[in-house]
Amino acid sequence: MKTTVLAFLTSIGLAFASGAALAGDQPPSDSKRLSEIALILEKAGYHPISEIEFDDGHWEVDAYQNGVKIEVNVDPTTGAITADK
Repeated sequence: MKTTVLAFLTSIGLAFASGAALAGDQPPSDSKRLSEIALILEKAGYHPISEIEFDDGHWEVDAYQNGVKIEVNVDPTTGAITADK
């Protein structure tokens, strides 16, 4: 299971790195690692995570909660969930 999660996070990291280079919107230098953000979301009941993107100063995460797809916004520095819809 840990290997699967690590592989998933690595693939997300690679996808993010290529997207960030094109978009120019990058998290601040004091932001939490992407793996920490994913762990915070999973502990809050958001899983599986299907997409993570940094945009407009926060992480935009597509995840599921109780089988329903939700977009969650996360503060990059604190890891606080700022909105879900």
